[in-house]
Amino acid sequence: MYTFTAADGSVIDTIDTNASALAYDNTASGLTAGTVQAALDEVVTAIDDVNDAAATVNLIDNNDGSVTLVKADGTQVAVAKADITANGDGTYTFTNNDGSDVTIDTNGLTITELNGVYTFTAADGSVIDTIDTNASALAYDNTASGLTAGTVQAALDEVVTAIDNLADGDITSTHLNVTGGTDAAFNDVTLSINDDVITSDMIVDGTIVTEDIANGAVTTAKLANDAVTNAKLADNSVATENIVNGTIIEEDLADDSVTADKINADIAGTGLTQNATTGALEVDVTALSGDGDITSTHLNVTGGTDAAFSDVTLSINDDVITSDMIVDGTIATEDIANGAVTTAKMNAGTGANGRIAMADASGNVSFNSVSTYNISNGDSSISVSGGNNAALANTSISVNNGGITTAKLADDSVTAAKINSDVAGNGLTQNATTGALEVDLTSITGDGNITSTDINVTGGTGAAFNDVTLTIADGAVTTDKIADGTITEADIASGGNNKTLTTDESGNVGWTNSPVIPNSMMPKFFYMPAVIFDTSVYTGTPVTGITRDLYQEYVNQFEGASNPLMVKSDVGGAAEAPDDIPYIPVAESLYYYITYYDTAVFANLSIDANGVLTYDVIGSGTQTSYMNIVFVVK
Repeated sequence: MYTFTAADGSVIDTIDTNASALAYDNTASGLTAGTVQAALDEVVTAIDDVNDAAATVNLIDNNDGSVTLVKADGTQVAVAKADITANGDGTYTFTNNDGSDVTIDTNGLTITELNGVYTFTAADGSVIDTIDTNASALAYDNTASGLTAGTVQAALDEVVTAIDNLADGDITSTHLNVTGGTDAAFNDVTLSINDDVITSDMIVDGTIVTEDIANGAVTTAKLANDAVTNAKLADNSVATENIVNGTIIEEDLADDSVTADKINADIAGTGLTQNATTGALEVDVTALSGDGDITSTHLNVTGGTDAAFSDVTLSINDDVITSDMIVDGTIATEDIANGAVTTAKMNAGTGANGRIAMADASGNVSFNSVSTYNISNGDSSISVSGGNNAALANTSISVNNGGITTAKLADDSVTAAKINSDVAGNGLTQNATTGALEVDLTSITGDGNITSTDINVTGGTGAAFNDVTLTIADGAVTTDKIADGTITEADIASGGNNKTLTTDESGNVGWTNSPVIPNSMMPKFFYMPAVIFDTSVYTGTPVTGITRDLYQEYVNQFEGASNPLMVKSDVGGAAEAPDDIPYIPVAESLYYYITYYDTAVFANLSIDANGVLTYDVIGSGTQTSYMNIVFVVK
């Protein structure tokens, strides 16, 4: 029973395909039935009556030139003939009034089917009747449905056409690729993917690209060991918490690599602040409170309390007070110490250029010309420019030992050539050509060992700064990592008892139940299970191009679910036989042979690689007709 329902839930129509509901035209057959079910039942009853006729039919002579045939159920048929005689073997001899005899043979009635048409044939080969069960031959009552069709075939076609006319909606999606979505539904349908339904099995390996991954979605647990290389790190991506404390040493830092933008804000402690624009560190004097006082006996100091890191006493150095620092007219006699008036304070008057004030033995000062001397570089550690005649006595200038401090060095001024070899301590050596410092791995012994239970480690003792344990990440051992021929039976986990490791039609490997067994466990050849070839299709004209899938029929007989006729041993007992018989799982694993066939019945036989037999029927089979089919395991 097929029910056709509209989009609003209302029932458009129902079609009953049961035999009892299918109309039957009895005009040609002479049957009384009006449906397929009743017609079949009437034919079966007629066959049963014929088969039982020899034992149950009685003849009554009416003494009027006719006889009455009385069946077992009491029904009577008057025959307007002179005589009819039961021969006791399923045949009857009918004697006409003119004396001629007709033999009626009820034995050998056969029913054959071809393309849905059932043919009822008498023993002499004459056709009693045919029944066409194809939809195009089955009448359809369109009174209730409103359809115009008069057959089941036409009714179904009319319904399909009506459905096609209703399909004016499109199926579209922004999440899915929709092919053939135009006019594919009764109404417009939009498809989308629900949240949290896409699993790993639904994603093709290697198809997740960068833009598919949300920021922050790749956590540490998602990364395999050693998966993050230097090339994978973005600039500025390694923060302090990503670096093991104490592992950044001097040689890890490039010259000038610690720039303002590399300094974190937490470096700016008390008294410092980080410029929000440049990142540079700046002194915040407002945050400083010293432990020392600034005092002076020479100067007036305001706010000197706690104004320095330690106590500071200010005094005026000798010979630093210039005229500009002294208010005009404020120097009184008592302000001038004896001998404090220098030549600069005195007016020398006119005279020769280059004169200086000179005192004689009595202290009297006069301006006289003096000799000049040069300032020179004593040990070539300082360059002197303009030193000629620059001093009152010859002067040599040089740098004191330890006089060059960090503050005196310009950035990048200490090059490889400036470094002495004694700078290279343990683990370092100085390149004799370039003067650069280099790590000497041969002189370094680590405090940690590299060990592993998954991997063979050679030379791991003292090979790391900390103890390192190596393991193989889950899913890291791919086919490419496994050498060909190295997987043995011991390496494969068992799939359970009576299991076979096979591939499916897509090439996927898995364990299957014992009915599917490898070729190596089968005999080299065996005979196909017995099947019947129906030769009744031959009615005097050869029937060509008939096909039969030998392999599938072999499998169907060996699978309990496909063979309703299978009987197995010890049903329900402790030693109950399995539902299926082991069979070759793939049709291409067999060669197919026919070693004998009845040439009076079959012709033009051929078998393809999948075991499909094509043949012609050129005659009717006999009790001695057979075909011998052999399967050979490749």
